[in-house]
Amino acid sequence: MRITIPILLIVFLGFACTNTSNSEKDKATTDEPNTEVIDYVNATLEDGSTLEEVVPEKITSLVFKDKGENPVPVYETFDEIEHIFKVENDTTYIINFWATWCKPCVAELPYFEQIHKNYQNEKVKVVLVSLDFKELIGHKLVPFMQKNKLESSVVLLADGRASKWIDRVDTSWEGAIPVTLIYKSDKKKFIDHEVQDYQELDFHLNEVLKG
Repeated sequence: MRITIPILLIVFLGFACTNTSNSEKDKATTDEPNTEVIDYVNATLEDGSTLEEVVPEKITSLVFKDKGENPVPVYETFDEIEHIFKVENDTTYIINFWATWCKPCVAELPYFEQIHKNYQNEKVKVVLVSLDFKELIGHKLVPFMQKNKLESSVVLLADGRASKWIDRVDTSWEGAIPVTLIYKSDKKKFIDHEVQDYQELDFHLNEVLKG
């Protein structure tokens, strides 16, 4: 059984102004709009210079947020953590979404720890992204990490608006956990179910390594 991530629903209230006269409305619908499409990339400024297209800076290394007063790095929003899915170098990243309250997640964690140990001398990095509640870090997450002696990198994502960001991980993700993304630059493998054993996880990893 897989667990669905809790989703916060936000209700937006809209307001409309109704004091526009009928004559103004008629004029608005009949007048031709005085607009012009501007090509900002090739636009020429008054001083003769031109605007250049902004190219996103390439991310070449994985750097975690400073822990601060927390025992693990805490990311309040997905925007803060999104860079870990876009690193372009010769390392293969295995990113697993899990939580201590998710039994299927806990069941597969030993396979990720084994991958971490077996590939520690190779360019393979395991990152465990916990979706536990931020308020329970000290009561649930840290004791769990200590009890199970987790050696893989653990970070916490506190953004409960899952419906707003899961498709930025993979468009096929429907919202349940556990899920795992394995990637190396532009080579990717998304696992949308619980990994059944070490052999399955190792097989998917090698799909990316040899792909």
